[in-house]
Amino acid sequence: MHLRNSENWVMVSGTAKVVNDEQVLVLNTNESTFIPAEHRHRLENVGTETLVIIEVQTDCYLVEGDIIRFEDIYERVKCSG
Repeated sequence: MHLRNSENWVMVSGTAKVVNDEQVLVLNTNESTFIPAEHRHRLENVGTETLVIIEVQTDCYLVEGDIIRFEDIYERVKCSG
């Protein structure tokens, strides 16, 4: 989730499962979705073809610190406990 940034995701190739807050979409080549700020979102390649997307972020505050991760299987954020 981003606190301030909104995003547009445009599918260039492949098939994506997109979670956009409460909505779950399957998007194919040349389809897109708008993700408003403060919406939880997730992207998954559900096809056999390589997934290629264009992500356009919109806001005046385009920094990595705007990201809130809730679950991260790639361990980009470590939880202390």
